[in-house]
Amino acid sequence: MEDVILRINRSAEDAAKEAAPVFARAVTNMTIQDGFKILRGETDAATQYLKSQTYRELYNLYQPKIKMSLDKEIVGNISTNESWNTLTGQWNRVAGSIVGKMASLQTIETDLDKYLTEKALDGLFLKLAQEEEKIRENPQARVTALLKRVFGQP
Repeated sequence: MEDVILRINRSAEDAAKEAAPVFARAVTNMTIQDGFKILRGETDAATQYLKSQTYRELYNLYQPKIKMSLDKEIVGNISTNESWNTLTGQWNRVAGSIVGKMASLQTIETDLDKYLTEKALDGLFLKLAQEEEKIRENPQARVTALLKRVFGQP
């Protein structure tokens, strides 16, 4: 199991390295109005802007890498995806049966790479929001001349 988690994390890290140009395009395409909204906005306004401008492209960047990790055989020539699909398929058959419905069992999402891609992006934007909040609230976190100029000197 640790090997699977490690592979998934590595694939997300690989995709994250390729995310910089996606973010750079979003910043380059920012309008003056967008900039003012960010400056006057909540502590995560820049993060929300970036998420709205980049999510689909980042999803398309991350998802194939995560899927490739999940499709690699790990034990007995069976991949994580195959194991997951077998397990969730059996669970969903039970949950969808009369007995499962009487017991209020819920079916579960069977698309593991979709789920993990969404979680990886949630984590990326959460980290970004945390860093943004630090920059807005702590003058010591404004480590570049641009950040000092935009948010003011201490």
